[in-house]
Amino acid sequence: MEFEVKTVVQKIQFIVIFTFLTLHFAFGQCSEAGDKDMAKYKRLTETQDAQGCSQCAVLAMYMCSARHSVEAEDKRKVRSMIEACKTNIRTMGQPYCCPELLNKEPEWGRDAIAQGAGASNASTSNTGASATSDFDNKLNNAIAFGQKLETSFYSMQEVDKNRQELNDLSKLNGKFNSVEEVEMAFQEKFNKIASSVDKTVQSENTAMVDNLNTMNHFLGGDEMIVQGLGLVAGLINNLEAGERKRQYEEQLKRQKEEQISRLKALKASQVVEVRKAFLQTFPDGGLPISSSTVNADVIYIFSYSLNEFSLIREKPDVRVTNVFPISRKKGDLWVFKNTLQKELGNHFKNGETPIILGFFTSEKDAVSLRESFLYLASQCDFNLIKTTFNYPNVNEKKEENDSDFWKN
Repeated sequence: MEFEVKTVVQKIQFIVIFTFLTLHFAFGQCSEAGDKDMAKYKRLTETQDAQGCSQCAVLAMYMCSARHSVEAEDKRKVRSMIEACKTNIRTMGQPYCCPELLNKEPEWGRDAIAQGAGASNASTSNTGASATSDFDNKLNNAIAFGQKLETSFYSMQEVDKNRQELNDLSKLNGKFNSVEEVEMAFQEKFNKIASSVDKTVQSENTAMVDNLNTMNHFLGGDEMIVQGLGLVAGLINNLEAGERKRQYEEQLKRQKEEQISRLKALKASQVVEVRKAFLQTFPDGGLPISSSTVNADVIYIFSYSLNEFSLIREKPDVRVTNVFPISRKKGDLWVFKNTLQKELGNHFKNGETPIILGFFTSEKDAVSLRESFLYLASQCDFNLIKTTFNYPNVNEKKEENDSDFWKN
């Protein structure tokens, strides 16, 4: 977002343009009242584009003056001004305020010739000579004014370039992959803001002087007054420089915080997805059922428990038991899964359904899987809470054999 700082130079620039368009300039025959193009671009200057349309108004005035130029020297001077003005407009870039004038050729001497015969003899009469001399003076004055206006235009171009540089420095655009990258980019731009503000203020002060000189040439004012105005305007602009620097630095800081917040949110989202994938790698297992054929009297399992809604937290808790054995009951039966989960639930005391990992007939395999679980859980930023669970095994099959009535 660009800063909308209404500086003194912008106000003075508009005064110069508006004054130029509201007064009769150089040629008495060409005015807004008598030329529809000049009137049109005066109106657009006031309502649409002060800088771009004012250049079109100047071009319209030069086109009007061409219709009063019949001498070869006059045509040369006016053509030079027309081409220079067209170049200025094209340099400012699209959209053009007056594309039709850019492609239009001047109409030389049409109004002057239409005034009647005897124009060829007018140059030899005293009246004609006076008119020609007066026209030359006005034309030379117009050329000088055009040159000053061109200087003002390029001064403002430098101002626009420096302001754009400041706006670019106050933004952290682009894709950052880490907070460290954001901090580096921020520091680099932050260090350049002060010097860029100074450069912008200097170019604005130069543009103010150029615009004041242009206005002074047009109005025929006192140069001392112009210098005083330029000094005062420059002092005001310099006093505002500190506040502008602060605004640009604050905007850059906001951009940094936004980028860091975005990265944190992105990381949190990615971590949640990784945690979900991790839990899918360790799904709920089971226990043997009575009809299962398990060539072992003891199996090994371990269990973990967590709140699924806690996955979005920075370090959610996950409780993990040790590897513990479960013995076969008499009649080749094994403990029911829901019975074991109830006992594990009483152990965890967190209100969540425990996840059983197993079963294993080898204690070594169960321990190996538990170690993998613990390592991967730590990589997913879980807060591991290790607990010891002792399942109350009773080897009923062995007791049954020992108390066999027939053996006694």
